[in-house]
Amino acid sequence: MSDREEKSANNLDVLVVGAGPTGLILALELARRDINIRIVDKNSGPSTTSKALAIHSRSLEMLENMDLVQEFLKRGVELKGVNIHADNKKIAHFSFEELDSLYPFALSIPQNITEEILIAALAKKGIRVEWNTMLLDLNDSGRHVSARVKQGGGEEEVISTNYLVGCDGAHSTVRHELGLAFEGEKYPETWILGDVVAEGDLREDEINLFNTDEGLLAFFPYGGGRFRVVADKEADPALSKNTEKTYTEYTAPTLEELQDAVDRRSYIKEKLSDPLWTSSFSIHRRHVSKYRINRVFLAGDAAHIHSPAGGQGMNTGMQDSFNLGWKLALAVNNLVTDSFLDSYEEERLAVALSVLQMTDFITKVNTTRNPIAQHIRNRLAPILSAQEVIQKRIRNNVSEHALNYRKSPIVQEDFPNLLESVSKSGSAMHQFIDFKHGPPAGELAPDAFLCPDGSSENPVRLHELLKMKDHVLLIFSSSDSDNLVSEVEQIAELTCTGTNLDIDIFIIASNDAELKQLENLKEKARVTLLTDWELSAHHKYGARGNCLYLLRPDGYIGYRCQPVQSARLKEHLEKNYLNNEMINISAV
Repeated sequence: MSDREEKSANNLDVLVVGAGPTGLILALELARRDINIRIVDKNSGPSTTSKALAIHSRSLEMLENMDLVQEFLKRGVELKGVNIHADNKKIAHFSFEELDSLYPFALSIPQNITEEILIAALAKKGIRVEWNTMLLDLNDSGRHVSARVKQGGGEEEVISTNYLVGCDGAHSTVRHELGLAFEGEKYPETWILGDVVAEGDLREDEINLFNTDEGLLAFFPYGGGRFRVVADKEADPALSKNTEKTYTEYTAPTLEELQDAVDRRSYIKEKLSDPLWTSSFSIHRRHVSKYRINRVFLAGDAAHIHSPAGGQGMNTGMQDSFNLGWKLALAVNNLVTDSFLDSYEEERLAVALSVLQMTDFITKVNTTRNPIAQHIRNRLAPILSAQEVIQKRIRNNVSEHALNYRKSPIVQEDFPNLLESVSKSGSAMHQFIDFKHGPPAGELAPDAFLCPDGSSENPVRLHELLKMKDHVLLIFSSSDSDNLVSEVEQIAELTCTGTNLDIDIFIIASNDAELKQLENLKEKARVTLLTDWELSAHHKYGARGNCLYLLRPDGYIGYRCQPVQSARLKEHLEKNYLNNEMINISAV
């Protein structure tokens, strides 16, 4: 038996527990980096109902990076905005179309189709989900994790793994095994939903919410004349407020009950028919205080659950996995210290708390039965929605573009202070000001169009160039960069012989003179020379002078400096990553 086969049989790199979208994204991120994994799920197979419908813009960018987005776009419906109605009229409209993204919309696609696409992608990598496999318990020795699982036929197996990630949902066995409290509360309302055909005047590319004295009614289109219809009901005082259950099943509503809610709450007439799925449920807002205990991690609904308002749940879970996947891969390959993995909790717990706050606000505003609060809401909504600053804030938050990791311990930036810049020259001061207003470390890297190797034709999007890559250095050139070539040569040497990270280098020039100055660099391994003739990328990144951005595998800025300084970049890499004998870094 080879070393690799023995490792696969007796010592797994990562065991993923749970094969919903969160677990599948994590498995794909690990598999694409050749990490030895297994993924198990207690259910007999994938979801058969629509469940979570919305995939937001930031998650579509994630799927583009994973080279999966086209299949999703083929099978989903683009939702361009949200209409809010009250007092028998439309009182507000929020649009996604001004998002600075190739995907200025939310994609409506049933969760069972999402899982189907992800499972097929995983199968192409030779990995199958092990259904009917229940986690019974786990033991973390500090050096590895032993997980006892029971398969459908009753057989038990002990799986030894370096890391275990619980993606097993709101009733997570992994969370219970860790003894973590699921802090929070249940909302007082109960809800009914139906996936139905709706015939009437509602558009199929927008969400519609109707606020009435009786409660909320919502229509979420997902193609072919079908809509998810949701309505809240009065709180049931007989229900315990402390039960942990997230979706507590009651008697499913009849088509007539759903139609009655539509007739009573919507002034736009819609006739419902052909229900595929109906359900009654309650919702909670809960979260854990720790995402990691030693070698065991939590992600998705196992770590946080909240109101479905805004369609954030599945997206937040998938983004958890996108954040964790590349970090675990580095840890498995001994390229980071153990403390580096703490950044997962530090980054994603803050995001979860922010999402909980937002979804709680949306839920309470739209379900209030207080007449005074309703009156204020209905009067303020038209005024606020007319303000572009409010529109921008809402679309960036709902699309998850506003989320950032600025306070993360593994992001950093270096640039001279204002006094140092003023003492050098007027141009240095302007360079400082522009860079200061560029995207800081921890922010999502902006997209931009660039031309390859001096061409002025067929520009390519930066995000397209980032597809399936890990760390990428963006080095922006400027005409007064006397020592830029020597600095880049040192950086290229560093990435080839001074680190084990896979790093591609994109050098971005803005004119012919800079291209000529830099052209010899493109012959170095994994260096790509690009041009930004219209300075749109320079402008987005605040690059009036030469500067450097290190982009993480998840698309966020891990480090930046101005001007380009190889020594400062080296310090950042040495601080956060381990330098081992095996080196493979790319300057493209």
